[in-house]
Amino acid sequence: MDNPKSTQISDLLHQASLAHHAYEQDELNGEYDQQWPAWYAAWLLDNGLAELLEKRPEAAGLAKFLEDSSLAFKDLSNQSDEQSWQDYTAAGLILTYG
Repeated sequence: MDNPKSTQISDLLHQASLAHHAYEQDELNGEYDQQWPAWYAAWLLDNGLAELLEKRPEAAGLAKFLEDSSLAFKDLSNQSDEQSWQDYTAAGLILTYG
């Protein structure tokens, strides 16, 4: 990943992952969060994602994008282990939102 903006977004996605894991443990008593895309979208928008993109995503649209990205990445990861979900999703966010 040579794009500094992509690296920043990937790092922000990683931070969201850590925060969400803590949320699942602390608030949901270790239960899987079925609504994780909405949680991630809100957290990302509250923590600077919009400032890294040219177009500000709406929370619902961002949640749908994250869910779709997760499903697409799972399909790809069966073929290759070269890229993380965060890197894959960061690249997609830049393509979609600039």
